[in-house]
Order: sequence, then C-alpha cells, then structure tokens
Amino acid sequence: MKKPVIIAILFLITILPVCPDITGDSNGDDRISTGELSSAILADLETGESVSPEVMDAAFMYRYWNGTPLMITDTANRTTILDKPVRRLIAYDGSTLETLRSLNASNLIIGVPQNAHDEQTFFPEFQNTPDVGTVWSPNIESLLALHPDTIFIYATISQDAVKTIEDQVHNLDPSIRVLRFDLFRPEVYPAEARIIGKILGKNQEAEEFLSFYEPVMNSIRNRVASIPEMERKTVYFESWNAYKSAAPGSGYHEKVVFSGGRNIFADSSTPYPAVDPEAVLRLAPDIIIKQVGAGEANVGGYNDPDNSALIPVHDVLVNRTGWRTLPAVQQNKVYIIQSDILGSASHFIGMQYLAKWFYPDLFADCDPLKTHQEYLNRFQHLAFDPAIRGGFVYGNATC
Repeated sequence: MKKPVIIAILFLITILPVCPDITGDSNGDDRISTGELSSAILADLETGESVSPEVMDAAFMYRYWNGTPLMITDTANRTTILDKPVRRLIAYDGSTLETLRSLNASNLIIGVPQNAHDEQTFFPEFQNTPDVGTVWSPNIESLLALHPDTIFIYATISQDAVKTIEDQVHNLDPSIRVLRFDLFRPEVYPAEARIIGKILGKNQEAEEFLSFYEPVMNSIRNRVASIPEMERKTVYFESWNAYKSAAPGSGYHEKVVFSGGRNIFADSSTPYPAVDPEAVLRLAPDIIIKQVGAGEANVGGYNDPDNSALIPVHDVLVNRTGWRTLPAVQQNKVYIIQSDILGSASHFIGMQYLAKWFYPDLFADCDPLKTHQEYLNRFQHLAFDPAIRGGFVYGNATC
C-alpha cells in the first residue's frame, strides 16, 4: 500500500468517531438484527424476571436507529456517534425545553436552566426539576450529581461559555454527551427538530410539529419573496436595552430579514451592536420593533395578566429626543414584542406579527394570535389563552 494512502487512512481514523461495541451484536457486524435482539431478550428472561437496561437500549436502537449506532452532526458541525439512547437529558435553555415538549419528550429531562423556575405559567412541569444554573453561570456540581447521559446546549451563541461547560463536564465525566443546537434560528430550526427527533426516537412527533411550523414559515417566505429589496420596509430592531440592536450573525437580524424587513444596521460589524441614537434618526426607519422580556425591559410574557406593562415601554420610545420626526413614529408603526414569542422556539409566532406589521395588506389573512393559541394547546400542552392572558405585543393596529 502506498504511503499517501496509509497516511490518509490514519488521518480518517483520528478524525472520525469510533463506533463502540453494541449490546446484543453477537456477530460483531455493528448492527442488531431481529434474531440477535430476540436472543438477547430471551437470554435476559431466562436469567431474570426482566429485560436489562442494556438490552432495552439495544431494542431502542433496533426500532429507531435501524439497529446501528446513530451518527449525527449537530448545529456546531460536530459529528457524534450515539451508541445508546438518551435517557437522562439536561437542557441548558428554554428553547430546548420548549422544543422537547413539542416532541413529547419532556419525560427525559432531569435538569433545567435556572430561569425555567421563573416561568411558572409556561413551564409548570419543571418547577420541581433541579436547575443546573445558566450557560453563563453553570452549576457543574449540581449537573454531575444528576448523572446525565446527554446535555443539549447552544451551538452558535456564547461559545466561550459553552466550551467552558463542555470542558469542565468532560474533564470530570467524559461519558456525558454534549450536543449543540440553537433552536431559535428559523433557518436551521426544522433541521434541528428533525435531528433531535431522530436522536430521541420521536421522528413522527417531529414531523407532526413541523407540519404545523413549516407552513407558517413558508407563507412568510413566499409572500415577501416578491418584494424587491429596495422596496422593503426599513426596520430598526431594538433589544431589551436602549439602543442595543441586532445585525448579521444574530437570530434577530435573521428574523427581521426573513419577515421582509430591511435592517437599518445590517452593515454593523458585530451581531449585537450598541448603536448611536443619532444614527437611528439619520436612517429614519419605516418600522420600529422593540423587544421586551429581560434587561432594562423585563416585562410581559406568560406570567403577566395582560399587555398593560408594554404600554409604558412604547410611550417612552415615541417620546425619545427627536423620535417624533421618524416615519415609524409619525405613521404609528412602533411595536413592542415579548421575547417569549420571538427570541425562542416560538419565534415563528413573533415572525408572523413582524410580517403583518411590515405588510398588513399582504398578510391580511394572517392570524398570529390563532397560531399562538393552537401551538400552546396542541404542542405545548398548555390550557392557556393568549387572547385574554399574558403580555406579548403592543402597538397601533396590533393584530
């Protein structure tokens, strides 16, 4: 064999995940056949009164992974081979909790982010689930005490914090699998939901949910596609803190553009720029979107009785120095939106609002409130009516 070929083979061996031994794979072909699984089950029953966890894992692999370990690539573009199903899962953010609930996989969750305990209305089932801190302030000791086999954590944001968690966990227990998904970005969310569905044996549930999600998103995409770039509404998006905006590389920029807006700070060199107030006046946006739900604007959401707390935020905005000259203010196109329906796995609801605010005639038949209600009832399994409870949106002609 030629030397270059040998070198190439050795390189592949070092970069590809190693396929581990599979319980029940008696002939060593890295696949569990019907006969092998049957033999393993019978062997367990002959020696005891129940099937061992290892054989149960083999049965899962047989049913959902075609009898072989599952190779997946997460949103951080890292390839992992899973040789056992997920049984004990830690979710480090609310979007993961929300997505897992949409896939009917909440029963696997043994640890939640600290702020899940602040969402008594939206996450009632997790109020007694141990918290593992946050991505930015993790409690590694509590995490390890829960004996997880898998952690789901962000892929593209707070990468230094995520790497610190992963390094600390693997230094203490290298068997814990760390998989990275964002679950708030529309361009990758369907693929992420399908991958997670495959991992958890929830393919059918993932497709059922996406048959609800994707038509909403496709409707937005297809309708705004006909609008020439220079005819699209210019948008100033402001996050929780004053003059903190969003630009390419952020999920919020992606959502504004997807919904047909033209971000006035699209040329910023950082994803979350602190912008000059004079620049907002100079660029004179057609639409202003202010997000609330944290930071300086920690109001609204599922715990609030209504949207009355959003009104003062709106009033402060329109009365900022010089803002009465802005087209958005003059035309009553200043809108407040809560991050629960824009910055999370529920982003498709918020994006319906954005699209309708940008182009009310084009989206005259769009009903974000109806979408929100159906999502909560069908997929989040919550008896909650956003028409009469919660503070999610505010602004002139809010639908």
